Amino acid sequence: MHLRAFCYFGIVKAPARLEQTLRLLPEADREACTDLIKGLAGMAPPQVCARWEKERAEERAALETAAQKRVGGRLCAMPGRVRTLLLRRARWQSQES
Repeated sequence: MHLRAFCYFGIVKAPARLEQTLRLLPEADREACTDLIKGLAGMAPPQVCARWEKERAEERAALETAAQKRVGGRLCAMPGRVRTLLLRRARWQSQES
């Protein structure tokens, strides 16, 4: 998701410098970003933001599901800091796989 966020942010906040910034990425990441940017070409910034928000919500839902499985479905009953730690752990595990 981090590369996707990089692309969304670049399209919305710094479109004039996006191409220049992409050159800083490793080749494989640059190609992935270029493909995503081509898919977003022609979309207005509010549409790009809406799509980004939707993807973030989907990612958060997946992380919450993973964290709930880890604690037996009692995630909402956990204190805020514990819930945050469980969500971070789920995110780290999803990035490793």
